[in-house]
Order: sequence, then C-alpha cells, then structure tokens
Amino acid sequence: MSEVFAALVPEAAGDATVVVVDMQPAFPSSQKFETLLGVIRLLEHARAMGWGIVILEFAGRGRTDERIMDAVRSYHRLRVVKKPLWDGSAEVLAACEEAGFSRERFVACGVNTHECVLDTVSGMSAALPECHIDVVQDACNCETGYGWLSFPKLPNLALVPCALELASPAALVV
Repeated sequence: MSEVFAALVPEAAGDATVVVVDMQPAFPSSQKFETLLGVIRLLEHARAMGWGIVILEFAGRGRTDERIMDAVRSYHRLRVVKKPLWDGSAEVLAACEEAGFSRERFVACGVNTHECVLDTVSGMSAALPECHIDVVQDACNCETGYGWLSFPKLPNLALVPCALELASPAALVV
C-alpha cells in the first residue's frame, strides 16, 4: 500500500508531517465514508513511513472521529491539538516545533475544504514559504461542494489524489 501511495505522491518517500483538519463528527462532511477511508488510508501510510501526525480539532466541536483515532492509537509520532479559529496553522507549526516533526513537507486532509483546510494550509504556506504542502483531495470533504474552487494557486501547494480503491473498508466498521 505505501509503495502505491508513494508513486501517487512523488515526494512521499521523505520525511513529512500529516495534518488532519477537523475530522470531528460534529461536522457532517467528516462522516462521509469515502472521506473517512481516505484519511485512514493516509494515516496508515504515514505510520508506515514514520511521519509525524498532527490532528487539529476545532475547539468546542467534540473529539476526532474514533475510527480515525483508532488508526493512530499508540503511535508515538502523534499530536492532537485544539484550534479556536478556521486557520490552525499556528497550532500545527507549534506542535511540529515541540515534537520535532518535519516543517519542510506537509500532507493535509480533512474538512471543510473551503474553510478550515484552506485557511490552515494557506497559513502554513505564508508562514513557511519554503515548505511544500500536498492536499490529498480524496481525504478531504466540504459541506458546500465547492471547496476546490476556493484553493489559491500557491507555488508550494499541490492538490493530489488518493487511491481509495486500495484501502481496506474494514477500518470503517462501526
């Protein structure tokens, strides 16, 4: 599985930090089967690669979906942090600094694409213009359906697919 994902994301062989944005059941778009599957598959790959993982939670909206937390349970390179605003970039960068995670390459996913994912990756791009950010489209979702139209063309940001058909749906059994 990791080899196939690495072929889809050319830089996937190096160190990176996965950023999971607001995958809390309070956000209906976080509960779409394909989105959950994409996020879990990405987290499985990150664990296999030894990447850092930062899970952002929007304050006051509950905890991250248990199926996602099960995918990272007992993983030693994990930080879960709360954010008060749509833009969680400051919290991500602080967690990376504290944990010693990569600040050169990020792989982002989550909800809502047109708000929190967009603002978080835009904030990371502005704070670290030398970093590279991949946004995994099949591991993102948006309540409006227009999320990708909002994404700016930034020199250090790329939208990439995720091969969901290779993931195991068994990870999503409730």
